[in-house]
Amino acid sequence: SIGPIGVYSDFTWTLSELWLEESQKTELDDHWRMVVGGMWRPGERTTLTTELYAQSLGAAEAEDYLEVLSLAPYTRGELWLMGRYYAMLSISQELSPLISAALSATGNFLDQSVLLSPSLSVSLSDNANLSIGGFVGIGERPGDLTLDSIITNGPELNSEFGLLPGTLFLQLRNYF
Repeated sequence: SIGPIGVYSDFTWTLSELWLEESQKTELDDHWRMVVGGMWRPGERTTLTTELYAQSLGAAEAEDYLEVLSLAPYTRGELWLMGRYYAMLSISQELSPLISAALSATGNFLDQSVLLSPSLSVSLSDNANLSIGGFVGIGERPGDLTLDSIITNGPELNSEFGLLPGTLFLQLRNYF
């Protein structure tokens, strides 16, 4: 902690030579990613969180997003963000002892797109929780997608989160 702010960080460096056979390696399998964040409770029932995230394998230009997705760390599921630098801000509010609400925003510095995620969580018992929420991508939408444009050039992606459709979720967590 630094005063009232809880600070955390993580750094991961993946070295392919330690686990891939020579025939499987590419020059881009070695990569790093890191996050630095802080949490602050301005009141008894409110929590603010902010993070900065960076990764070495993200695209340098928005038009390179599809090329980046074909890299091995993405196809293996290690990485999912397509750019290099991000910021996140989240606020969570306890509405009652059993109900809490949250809103988070993740921004991509490269293309200025944002992923909003609102949620509402209800405690059903000591070991069960029900959440409802969604994801809303804000950013420039891709150009018109036609079969011809996909085959010849691939779709033109203008922003990472503008590509995403709105999504709703319902989640039941049971701990035992």
